[in-house]
Amino acid sequence: SLCYYCSYSVYVFTVTSHDLLFYCSSIIVTVFLFSYLSLVLHFSFFFFLMIRRPPRSTLSSSSAASDVYKRQAYQGHLGPDLQWATDNVPFIDVSDPDILTAYYYRWRSFKKHIIQTPDGWVITEFLPKVGWAGKDDTIPAAAGHHIMEGRWIHDERYLNDYITFWYRRGGDPFRYTNWIGWSAWQRYKLNGNLTFIAALLPDLIKAYTEYPKRYAALAGDRQCWWQSAGADAMEVSISGDGCRPTIASAIWGEATALSLIAAATNQTAPNATQAAAFSKSVVLDMHWNPNISSFAVIPGVSNIRPPPPPPFPPPAGFTKFDENLFCCDQAPCVGGHSSFLFQGAVSSPEQCATLCLNNSKCNFVTVSHQPRPYCMNAEYCNTTNPFAGAAATTFKRNPRPQRAWDPNAPPSSCALEAIRVPNKTVDTRELLAFLPWYFSDGEDSAQLIPGDAYATYGGMFQQLSDPQGYSAKWGLTTAERRSPCYNYSWDHGDTWNQNSWPYETARLLTGMANVMNDYTNGVSFCPLKLYTNILRQYARQHTRTTAVNDTANPVGSGHIFENLHPDLGYWNNRARMYWRNDKMRDMGDDYNHSTFNDLVLSGLLGLRAQRNHSITINPLVNPNRTKYFAVDHVMYKGKYLAVVYDADGSKYKLGAGLTV
Repeated sequence: SLCYYCSYSVYVFTVTSHDLLFYCSSIIVTVFLFSYLSLVLHFSFFFFLMIRRPPRSTLSSSSAASDVYKRQAYQGHLGPDLQWATDNVPFIDVSDPDILTAYYYRWRSFKKHIIQTPDGWVITEFLPKVGWAGKDDTIPAAAGHHIMEGRWIHDERYLNDYITFWYRRGGDPFRYTNWIGWSAWQRYKLNGNLTFIAALLPDLIKAYTEYPKRYAALAGDRQCWWQSAGADAMEVSISGDGCRPTIASAIWGEATALSLIAAATNQTAPNATQAAAFSKSVVLDMHWNPNISSFAVIPGVSNIRPPPPPPFPPPAGFTKFDENLFCCDQAPCVGGHSSFLFQGAVSSPEQCATLCLNNSKCNFVTVSHQPRPYCMNAEYCNTTNPFAGAAATTFKRNPRPQRAWDPNAPPSSCALEAIRVPNKTVDTRELLAFLPWYFSDGEDSAQLIPGDAYATYGGMFQQLSDPQGYSAKWGLTTAERRSPCYNYSWDHGDTWNQNSWPYETARLLTGMANVMNDYTNGVSFCPLKLYTNILRQYARQHTRTTAVNDTANPVGSGHIFENLHPDLGYWNNRARMYWRNDKMRDMGDDYNHSTFNDLVLSGLLGLRAQRNHSITINPLVNPNRTKYFAVDHVMYKGKYLAVVYDADGSKYKLGAGLTV
């Protein structure tokens, strides 16, 4: 056994899967449970684990030799998907009703997004077709989430096809920041499919060679990684476009995955180690802002090579109006000339749209199809003229809803230009800053934030419980509330300057679990109570929040949409689209833009996959509050695994303690 000490209690158990299946029929292993009771007093408890070879699961029988519970008990949670779930996913039993309900709902909703196409199986973000999706209605922004969540599904065809699609079957992984290679490596650690991951490595190497061509930029005289806020999946953020710690972290993850896969498959990944070291220096040396104890965006940088022209779907809040024409905002246009509310080069189409959204007079935007687009904002469109510079698209702003995002909000004193100082990290905290913690492969493996220096950055976790930081009743805000630009713009329904987004909450919770598992005494910075509070809050977003035309039937049985009002608990973008009667108002149904079940399985219940044929079991629970839990029908490297905890033995009748 391998044991760690932490502030509450952590169980860690390592067992070789070969022994589990073939050599051990009734081995008893002692696991030490360390529980923090006071600053000066500690007690040690001893539990026994019975290791048995579990039989294959059936609809009526658990895979655990003890037959902890019957699957029919979850018919109400899974409905017609019970048989698919029985064939494919782990089952859990926990005392928290919101976590339990959200867990089974998320398998139902994930299954809806598994789509068979002529290119094989893919995972979609939206259920309906949206104009900005790529081939087979795919969008790479949440592909890493899809793979991390879907890695627990037993049928490997779904993700084998989906991962392959991005590199060989017409997918475009470069349209948004992604971490497909990193998540594919994490999946390999769970399923042990060496053949698939070995064949994937050349595709990942080829894809990595594109990153410097597309994202390299200069902040002063130092190279960093540039991304627009929109292509970073964070429209209308306070920090805006620039060198962002999010894409720098993701690129470190991709370079590191190359080295890890190459080592595991006896291949080579030239220069991958050096590439990872460079991106680590960008994150730690350039993006860390000691004034606010946070990683932060560097705006106003110069692109070494401009990014490729992005797709031109209607920006949120706009409808396509015309092609290759621009609006004259005077009547009549004299000699084809006009004055505009704004005209000039911008860094991205999203910036052009944001300029319009921030001007109450603006109703039309024209954006050229160029690496550095030309932007025109106009109040009227009485006549149109050809756009001479390049191909362009004009969009009309959608009608404004009558209700403000927050009717009690004070007048904004936001001055974005004072925040977005070129070549300098912004002095505003944003939730995106926690992404570097996401990229840890374990205490004895690769970590973006090194284990011998992580205390330098640990203070940022204090902002998660601070009401002037990110803390709110229904979900973490995406920007700190103390910023004068908090909630500076809400006309765009998918804003990242106030709303609570499952997309980022999921990445944060993965990072928090990494801190408690992979860093010595990590709970001193990231307490277990803070982690469980945020996880429970996230679960309640699925079960206790409100939505216009709610898809949960019955109410409380589970729903998820795009973003949530952090204080009032309604799904914001959905409400706004219904207020203006948008024809795409239901596009966020069962929105597949985050993880939840992976957080429960690898975080809360502590199933930590390893590179070898062992598994670490480290539940993030407090035994003074948690009386029982069970997870069953886990497929780990081709073997079934069940883990049961029963504080006093009264729940499952297997005796007190932890049973594997």
